[in-house]
Amino acid sequence: MAVTKISVLTSCLLLLAGCGGGGGGSASNDSPTTAAATGANSQSQEAESPSSSSNTSSSNSSNSTPQVASPAPTVQPQEQALEVRPQPFDCAIGAITCVEVASTSSASTAQSTVPVTFGQVFRPGDLTNGQTLIARDGNGGTLPLQMDAVSTRGDGSVRFAVLSSSLSNVQAGERRIVNLYRSNLPKASAVAPNVSNYSFDISARIYKPQVTRVQFGDRATPFNVGQVMRLVLRNGQQTESYDVTITSDMSGSGFQYFQKIAEAFHAQINNNSQSVFRSIRPMGAYENIYLTTRSPDTGAFQIETTYTGPAQFSTESIQSFGAPSNWTVSAASALASAVATNARKHLSGPLANEYTLVLPFKQEGTDTSHPQLTARLHVRLYDGGARARTDMVIENNWAYNPDPGNLTYELTVKQNNNVVLHQPAFTHNHHSRWHKIFWQGSEPMARVTHHAPYLARSKVLFNYDVTLPIPDSVLESEKTSLANSDTSLMGNAFILRYFGTTGARAEIGPYPRWTALFLITQDERAKQSMLVNADAAAGIPIHYRDAEDDLPLNLDRRPGVTAKFGTATPQDALPSMTYSQTDWSPDTAHQGSFAFVPYLITGDVFYLDEITFWAAWNMAIVNPGYRGGSQGLINSDQLRGQAWALRSIGEAARALPDDHPSRSYFHSKLLNNLNWYASQYSEGSSAVSPLGAMEVGGTNAPWQQDFMTIVVSQLINDGYRDEAQSFFNFITKFAVGRFENHPQYCMQQAPAYYLSLRDATTNNYLSTWDGLFKRNFGNVECSSFTTVNGSPTAPNGYAANARAMLAAAHTAGHPSALTAHNNFVNNYTPDMRPSFLTNPTWALVPEQ
Repeated sequence: MAVTKISVLTSCLLLLAGCGGGGGGSASNDSPTTAAATGANSQSQEAESPSSSSNTSSSNSSNSTPQVASPAPTVQPQEQALEVRPQPFDCAIGAITCVEVASTSSASTAQSTVPVTFGQVFRPGDLTNGQTLIARDGNGGTLPLQMDAVSTRGDGSVRFAVLSSSLSNVQAGERRIVNLYRSNLPKASAVAPNVSNYSFDISARIYKPQVTRVQFGDRATPFNVGQVMRLVLRNGQQTESYDVTITSDMSGSGFQYFQKIAEAFHAQINNNSQSVFRSIRPMGAYENIYLTTRSPDTGAFQIETTYTGPAQFSTESIQSFGAPSNWTVSAASALASAVATNARKHLSGPLANEYTLVLPFKQEGTDTSHPQLTARLHVRLYDGGARARTDMVIENNWAYNPDPGNLTYELTVKQNNNVVLHQPAFTHNHHSRWHKIFWQGSEPMARVTHHAPYLARSKVLFNYDVTLPIPDSVLESEKTSLANSDTSLMGNAFILRYFGTTGARAEIGPYPRWTALFLITQDERAKQSMLVNADAAAGIPIHYRDAEDDLPLNLDRRPGVTAKFGTATPQDALPSMTYSQTDWSPDTAHQGSFAFVPYLITGDVFYLDEITFWAAWNMAIVNPGYRGGSQGLINSDQLRGQAWALRSIGEAARALPDDHPSRSYFHSKLLNNLNWYASQYSEGSSAVSPLGAMEVGGTNAPWQQDFMTIVVSQLINDGYRDEAQSFFNFITKFAVGRFENHPQYCMQQAPAYYLSLRDATTNNYLSTWDGLFKRNFGNVECSSFTTVNGSPTAPNGYAANARAMLAAAHTAGHPSALTAHNNFVNNYTPDMRPSFLTNPTWALVPEQ
């Protein structure tokens, strides 16, 4: 029976719906088409012919990168001569898909050549491994094309590739459609670029400011009301004194009382604009403050504490002051060597060649390498080397090199002795990275817009509702909010620093809100938001790179390592850190998919590396004894954490190029986890719920199982059907079943919070839907419920999670999920869709 009166649940528990990762694909007749394009059919046939004349080339190279000007260290979008919201466009009949290349030049003159590089996903069967592509513009003219960094599925179809092309005589404000057709033409040979004029030099002044921790209280002995605590700080001739008088809310013996004292001193010091000191309260500081100087080279300082009571008031040195030192990187000779030896190449062909240079900072005047600070330069060369795009990545993330920890430095970048960046002193978090893009030679002024319907149907990405008419005001608000957020180096943009914060939030969903906005609209404002937040995630201290293979932590090499929980084996233990306090507290249960879509859109290696870092960390933080050592099992986490970790591992396995050294590693770890789930959750086993519910900690959270179902559905869609099908069959028995067994299990309560799965007397698993419902909700009629649980009009409640799950399950092939979805949408949550216009995080739809 449908609900005729629906209201929003006000319980604060609904806010937890966001505390946690699709669909796509279609038949060949769903290919994007238009009725225009005279001669389009003959173009398609010609494209299939090996005898077609073309400069097309394709490659199965290693990695890749393209043309998005990254906004690090601060958000500074380029001036756009054309509006940021793209107009809808169609592809030619017979094309696999297409993109639009639009000039962003503000000049009145045409650009003679515009090279572009971008990522492109492909539906299963649209392009097979060994086939190449031909590109044609809207008039049927052939464009040069190069294909690199190919990722294929197990069936041999191409999942993803990085494409490069070049357009001629592009007028200011002009838009051109680039249609992509299958071809059997051979790959064109790469042309060695001339790099004799390349110049890129970096200098860093590394500081070692004093950092001292001040602790207020010992969580045992209280401070007394009316007592005065004093901090006296001395640096040279500068003396500063700060007093706090204990009030009643500071006088208990718990940490929350001492925290009030810490906050009071913290505010006093930082509100003193004349102070040479500053107080830091990193994540988890509680009753502590960390004192340092506002200028990192001010020198050492002394702290005196005055307090006559019995409670503890202590200081501890975290880092002693050290003299600053100068370090440099020069890339010209390294690039020349890479070109000569064809080393570390990610793009290879006649249009674009890209090399990765890994360069340690050398102490000025010596050959001593810094143990942690490293420049990783992805240098892409166009026009035979006349144009160079350098994606400069600065990393502080060697896993086993000595002296890990936060680094404070200022940095200057020069090209041809001209300063192109001066970054004032800042603190670079341990095991994190940042990047910025520079051009030598003229920067191509163009933007690539993907065909949103094809992306949605690709089965590589979640199947978002691209028909949602997102208001322009929402995109303008996104732009304004981003400009007002912290987008400085190590800033958080829109990401909550404390991952464990309860409640719905923008990064938690199949993809983050900003990514959903971009996939639906292809709008430049949403794209900037997506990329800036991906860059912010690079500052989170989860990036551990092993110098032995220059790759993220590998459990086959380091089976006993732990990056967070448990005890590592001595041979795999990470070195300890002294100065490691940051504002971040990452976990798996509240983790977003930060870099997957940015990589698939841009092809940039920076984002590909981000994908692998998160996947590696998600396995490395599990207690080695719980994850099966090198197996990388994630099943010991809470269910939502398992779902998002599995999504992350799957993203790495699917995004990495076939010839990447980590491809087989992440593929094997994904299979390890899928095989474990298949063996654990098998039909007919007395050890699991006969209704298909996953029990964790004695209960089931249906919304968390919805997350898992969404993730597994996407893996099935994108090449892992055989490996994931049995687990999918088990979990959808419950996930979908609770929406199709009405009235034995009332659909109004299908988006529940937590459910008890066992009989209260026997502790045996409940085996009927009627029994499960009565165990949790009593012996009541469905008609007595005037509301649907899970906030039926909100875009991010349990009901929204459930709608997305049913859509994903149908797209993955569940036989009755579509009926359940349509019933739940039309009869129980009919007023939810308008809320997706401002927040489309969960706006997945079934494949039609």
